[in-house]
Amino acid sequence: MRTLGIDLAAQFKSTAICAIEWTEDGATVELPERGRSKEHVIAAMRRADWIGIDAPLGWPVDMVAAVASYAETGTWPRDAKPESLRYRLADWSVVSLTRDLSPTVWPLSVSSDRIAACAWVCAALLSEFAALTGRHPDRLRTMLTTTHPPGPGPDAQGIVEVYPAAALAMWGMTHTGYKKSSRSTDTTPLQKREAILDALGRATSSWLTIGDDVRAACLENDDALDALIASLVTRSAALGQTARPHPDELEVVRREGWIHVPSQSGLDDLGPARDTSTG
Repeated sequence: MRTLGIDLAAQFKSTAICAIEWTEDGATVELPERGRSKEHVIAAMRRADWIGIDAPLGWPVDMVAAVASYAETGTWPRDAKPESLRYRLADWSVVSLTRDLSPTVWPLSVSSDRIAACAWVCAALLSEFAALTGRHPDRLRTMLTTTHPPGPGPDAQGIVEVYPAAALAMWGMTHTGYKKSSRSTDTTPLQKREAILDALGRATSSWLTIGDDVRAACLENDDALDALIASLVTRSAALGQTARPHPDELEVVRREGWIHVPSQSGLDDLGPARDTSTG
């Protein structure tokens, strides 16, 4: 299996990607790449079996309905609630899963925060990818993956939404303050990235190879680190080891997308022994 994590930005010059190759003997992290073209990212996607994207794959259904209503009729729904316009079902699920952690993880609002620009780029990227490959992201199908990845053929590729901060929180690792700082003299983000990499190394030492060049790239840039984490979470999603929505919520998930969050023991379950399809 080959997983690809994409830390998607509003511009591809700030987008990072990181692939992990999984075999029967272990897994190897490839050197993260950043600042490549859209075409290069698509080429990397075509080589991957499973893709995890750190960007929203949809918008809140209530927000979409309200905007459409106002555009067509000039009438804003009277019962529209700010919280349902700002956040998706997937976002509330992340909050619920991390509620007992400190601090609770709150995803950015795709309808009212700057991450909206990433969602536009993501929609365009996935549309172009589908046109080139015939593989259309199905938010519902990727949600219902069984405990093992699909067999050979087009269905062997899944595309899922991931959120590195939520994964780090579930794994008991530092999940705040590791992003680049606007203060050039502040070394705290670098120290926190180092702590995250140390923790990842300890937790996966028996099966995951993180080379010195990979570590250096992730220490230098938090986008590269997020892409690495995204690739690990993608493995969790492929193995059916992430939180899933309730059956009654699936139609909403089909339209809004879903954030795959690993279990608290997720890293222990990612090793090659769990995957009967590798090799």
